[in-house]
Amino acid sequence: MRGKIIIIGASSKVAQSISETLTNYDFELIGTYYKKYPQNPECYEQLIKINFIINEDLNKLDKIKNISDIIFTIGKAEFLNEESSKINYKTLENLVSYLKKKKKNIRIIFCSSSAVYGNYKSKIIFENSNKIPTSYYGNYKLKAENILKKSDIDFVIVRFPIIFGLYFKNKFNRFIEAIKKDKAIMFGDGSNNFSFIHQNDLSNFIMKIIKNLEIKNEDFNIASGFTSQKDYLNLVANIFDKRIDKSATLRELFRIAQKQQKEYNESNKKPSLLKEDIISLSRNRIYGIDKAKKYVSWKPRYTINKSVSDTFKENKLLSRWDGIKILKYLYPDKLLPVKIYRNPSEFNPNHFMKKKEEIWSITIRDEEGDIINTDHLFSRDYNNIKKFMIKNKKPNKIYIVRLSPSRKDVLYYGSFLIDKNNFKNKVIITISKNPEEPFVMREEGKSLKLLPRDYVPDYNLIYEMGEIVGDFPKKYTKVFENDIDKLSNLLKKTQREDLTIPVLFIISKKGVQYISLGL
Repeated sequence: MRGKIIIIGASSKVAQSISETLTNYDFELIGTYYKKYPQNPECYEQLIKINFIINEDLNKLDKIKNISDIIFTIGKAEFLNEESSKINYKTLENLVSYLKKKKKNIRIIFCSSSAVYGNYKSKIIFENSNKIPTSYYGNYKLKAENILKKSDIDFVIVRFPIIFGLYFKNKFNRFIEAIKKDKAIMFGDGSNNFSFIHQNDLSNFIMKIIKNLEIKNEDFNIASGFTSQKDYLNLVANIFDKRIDKSATLRELFRIAQKQQKEYNESNKKPSLLKEDIISLSRNRIYGIDKAKKYVSWKPRYTINKSVSDTFKENKLLSRWDGIKILKYLYPDKLLPVKIYRNPSEFNPNHFMKKKEEIWSITIRDEEGDIINTDHLFSRDYNNIKKFMIKNKKPNKIYIVRLSPSRKDVLYYGSFLIDKNNFKNKVIITISKNPEEPFVMREEGKSLKLLPRDYVPDYNLIYEMGEIVGDFPKKYTKVFENDIDKLSNLLKKTQREDLTIPVLFIISKKGVQYISLGL
């Protein structure tokens, strides 16, 4: 039976992606971190600060009962510093020792890397291909794998190539700057192919492993696909309205990398070009994923076009899908009852404690949270909701079902907008009386379009310096002041201050209740 899942290294980008996906499917997650606080604490039931280098610190795990899996994501991709790279295996070694000592039967899912194959020359890499790492990072990842294989602890090793996706955008900052300044170059003639993976394909693979407790003591290569270096560079350059028409021979590049490595050894000046970068981008090889498809029934969904777009295009909007998790985390007692489904067959009215006068509502979005062009439905009869879900069933869609108070209980409808880029430290709040009629012409059980919200609100308020300025009942403005503070502090702590975040709410006879957060 599946129990709780611990993600070790919860502040890593890989952990962030995995935890988002697992939380979407209602897995119960415990996260550990040490120096950096995780950027998405809303995904975890509990966060524990643990230094895995100190053996005694691992005893903090004793209090967690009913653990089925540990997902191990610690491992900085460090190619210059051997001591930093040792963390990749030293922390795992300590974890294995702890589990043996405590006699805990827990499966470890270890996030390894394609770097373990290093200099192996074959154009297609399979799980049984020779492993000849050429870097500190690859070497210690391989050592960590061997620790698991000799441990008598159940394990699954997952190796993946370069990762694309929103969470990994910062890893490409140097590359982006080079493109913007017309300094980006092609390595060789650009005809070589290399494998890549989108963060969501990686996360979905981990989820399938979690769901199947029978998979153990196996290793898997996974990738979304492969692309030529030339096509990849052109896709990225087009996003910034640039062209990459310069190239350099591999011999020239290795000479530059060697010179910069020497300067680093002498003066600690960090290189702009690493030997490992040249190898990874210029090597002509792809990763065979037949085993993952066969044993795990996993298929990648993301193309290189979508992967590049999700990574490099500017996106400072928080999706409503992620916003629901933040609302649950910050204001669990003020969030209108909401449940998210991926299939109409999952919907069960017993998931909600509905009162007779309350109203069902449903919105359909794609899995990443963007709204699709569909009608909405409001009804007091759950059968109408079920029929609507079935009628509009599409692949990779989510169905957001919530309960709303009866019309007679709703006093106001409104929103507040956090947008540091345009409003700096101000938060704009708009509120309307009798809110439903301007937006919704409602017939029982009939789908409808929400009309454009181009009305003039009854109240315009501004939150600044911890206070709300404007004429509105104090008993509500005090609530907003506290709640905006809470949200602002969370965004600051998790380094998401630059996001644009609208928050929708109603004020009913129960008080302030939140509908959604994000777009």
